[in-house]
Amino acid sequence: MAAGRPEQNTQVSPNPFTRTLNLKNAGKGNRLQIITLGGQVLKEAVIPADSYQLDCSDLSRGLYLLRINGKTVQKIIKR
Repeated sequence: MAAGRPEQNTQVSPNPFTRTLNLKNAGKGNRLQIITLGGQVLKEAVIPADSYQLDCSDLSRGLYLLRINGKTVQKIIKR
Protein backbone atom coordinates (compact mmCIF):
# COMPACT_ATOMS: atom_id res chain seq x y z
CA MET A 1 0.00 0.00 0.00
CA ALA A 2 1.32 3.42 -0.97
CA ALA A 3 -0.71 5.83 1.13
CA GLY A 4 2.36 7.54 2.61
CA ARG A 5 4.14 8.50 -0.62
CA PRO A 6 1.82 7.92 -3.59
CA GLU A 7 3.75 10.35 -5.77
CA GLN A 8 6.73 7.96 -5.69
CA ASN A 9 4.94 4.60 -5.85
CA THR A 10 1.97 5.03 -8.16
CA GLN A 11 2.19 3.34 -11.55
CA VAL A 12 0.07 4.87 -14.32
CA SER A 13 -0.65 3.14 -17.62
CA PRO A 14 -1.10 3.50 -20.47
CA ASN A 15 0.42 6.91 -21.05
CA PRO A 16 -0.61 8.27 -23.51
CA PHE A 17 -4.15 6.95 -23.03
CA THR A 18 -7.41 7.15 -24.98
CA ARG A 19 -10.19 6.21 -22.54
CA THR A 20 -9.08 4.65 -19.27
CA LEU A 21 -6.14 5.21 -16.93
CA ASN A 22 -4.98 2.26 -14.84
CA LEU A 23 -3.43 3.14 -11.50
CA LYS A 24 -1.46 0.70 -9.33
CA ASN A 25 -0.20 1.38 -5.81
CA ALA A 26 -2.32 4.54 -5.74
CA GLY A 27 -3.28 4.07 -2.10
CA LYS A 28 -6.83 3.29 -1.01
CA GLY A 29 -8.49 6.40 0.42
CA ASN A 30 -6.14 8.88 -1.25
CA ARG A 31 -7.60 11.82 -3.19
CA LEU A 32 -6.95 11.83 -6.93
CA GLN A 33 -7.25 14.83 -9.25
CA ILE A 34 -6.80 15.31 -12.98
CA ILE A 35 -6.01 18.96 -13.66
CA THR A 36 -5.12 21.12 -16.63
CA LEU A 37 -1.70 22.74 -16.84
CA GLY A 38 -3.52 25.96 -15.91
CA GLY A 39 -4.70 24.45 -12.63
CA GLN A 40 -8.36 23.71 -13.43
CA VAL A 41 -9.58 20.54 -11.72
CA LEU A 42 -11.42 18.36 -14.26
CA LYS A 43 -11.82 15.12 -12.30
CA GLU A 44 -11.71 14.29 -8.60
CA ALA A 45 -12.13 10.96 -6.87
CA VAL A 46 -11.32 9.14 -3.67
CA ILE A 47 -9.36 6.05 -4.66
CA PRO A 48 -11.40 3.00 -3.57
CA ALA A 49 -8.58 0.40 -3.84
CA ASP A 50 -4.82 0.16 -4.40
CA SER A 51 -5.49 -0.69 -8.06
CA TYR A 52 -7.99 1.58 -9.77
CA GLN A 53 -9.31 2.25 -13.26
CA LEU A 54 -10.37 5.81 -14.00
CA ASP A 55 -12.67 6.51 -16.97
CA CYS A 56 -11.28 9.56 -18.75
CA SER A 57 -13.26 9.22 -21.98
CA ASP A 58 -14.89 12.61 -21.35
CA LEU A 59 -11.57 14.49 -21.37
CA SER A 60 -10.45 16.31 -24.51
CA ARG A 61 -7.15 15.43 -26.14
CA GLY A 62 -4.26 17.14 -24.40
CA LEU A 63 -1.72 17.20 -21.59
CA TYR A 64 -2.87 16.96 -17.97
CA LEU A 65 -1.40 16.52 -14.50
CA LEU A 66 -2.31 13.61 -12.27
CA ARG A 67 -2.24 14.54 -8.59
CA ILE A 68 -2.70 12.39 -5.54
CA ASN A 69 -3.23 14.12 -2.20
CA GLY A 70 -2.21 17.44 -3.78
CA LYS A 71 1.15 16.19 -5.08
CA THR A 72 1.79 15.82 -8.79
CA VAL A 73 2.43 12.18 -9.68
CA GLN A 74 3.07 12.70 -13.39
CA LYS A 75 2.01 14.34 -16.61
CA ILE A 76 -0.49 12.33 -18.62
CA ILE A 77 -1.46 12.63 -22.27
CA LYS A 78 -4.96 12.02 -23.64
CA ARG A 79 -5.03 11.00 -27.32
